[in-house]
Amino acid sequence: MGKRANTTFMRSMFRGIYAEIAEEETARLVENGITEKKVTADAVKMSIRRGNPRLQARFVEIANARKETRRQFEALREAV
Repeated sequence: MGKRANTTFMRSMFRGIYAEIAEEETARLVENGITEKKVTADAVKMSIRRGNPRLQARFVEIANARKETRRQFEALREAV
């Protein structure tokens, strides 16, 4: 895979991770009784960039899991 394709994949993966974390954060708000607010992917992205350690850790956790899944899938594809 070329460098450009990998960069495109990473950007796409990051967008999905931001959206997933936003859904989790919205669910957490609802659990705490705050139903009128919705967390957006952009808000998560900015919060991570500003240094929110909890969201940064969650981002790394999800990213590593997705990279490992992709690595395993590519290994299977090469084996076939």
